[in-house]
Parts: sequence; structure tokens; C-alpha cells
Amino acid sequence: MDVTFNVWFFMSNDQLKRQSNYSFSFNGNACSACDARCCRGPRGFIWLTEKRAMEIASSLHMTLDRFSNRYLRRVNGRLSLKEVFVSPLEYACVALNQQTNQCTIYDHRPEQCRSFPFWDENRDTPEVPARYCAGINLDP
Repeated sequence: MDVTFNVWFFMSNDQLKRQSNYSFSFNGNACSACDARCCRGPRGFIWLTEKRAMEIASSLHMTLDRFSNRYLRRVNGRLSLKEVFVSPLEYACVALNQQTNQCTIYDHRPEQCRSFPFWDENRDTPEVPARYCAGINLDP
């Protein structure tokens, strides 16, 4: 997925987020009561750059080779975090601690994760991610 970045607007301790050209807002406070639905779902890709991969490896006190073997896969020349099988229709990001529903690389997570739910695919149909993400407010 390619993500287009626009201007962000932050309010109330960086929890209520708006982005230009999107008809919805996002309240990050909802994440504390969530079961990490944005980190689970059908098989897909969690893209990241080599620079971000090196940053994550360093934060985990791992060599890049060890981190790559455990956390990454290469798809058409690009890097993606691996996913782990949860059930026939559900996979989870390899960086998600499934017991706590917390991201183990949160401070260094890929841009794709940082920009959720402000993805191009959600611009015209925000009701789709709003079905599983309580933080999306369709009436900003």
C-alpha cells in the first residue's frame, strides 16, 4: 500500500487527529480499549524501508540479519513485516504481542502503521475501517 501524507492536525494532547482531504477524525484514546484490530486481519503487507528496519533492529538489540530472519519478508523487492497465522481468515503482525495486544516496536513502527487510518484506500470509504476501529469518528 502506498500512503500519501498530507497536513496533520493534532488536538487535545495529540489524541484527536485530523488530516486534510479526509472526512473523518481519529481519536487515539480508543486504542487503549482496542483488541488491536488494525494489526490483525486478512493476509497483507506491512511495508517498511530498510532505514526503518535498521532502526527497529537496533531498538530490539538485534543484528539486521537476525531481525530480518525473524521479522521480515521481501515482496517484489520491498520489505514487509511478517505476519503470523491466527485463524484461517486472520493473521497478525509479527510485532504484535497477542497476549497484551501491544505493539512490541511501537516507538519505531513503520510509517504505514503510524499513518493509520489515514490511508488512501480509506479516504472515500471511511465506514469500512470504522467497522473495526472505534477511534474513527465519521462526524468530525
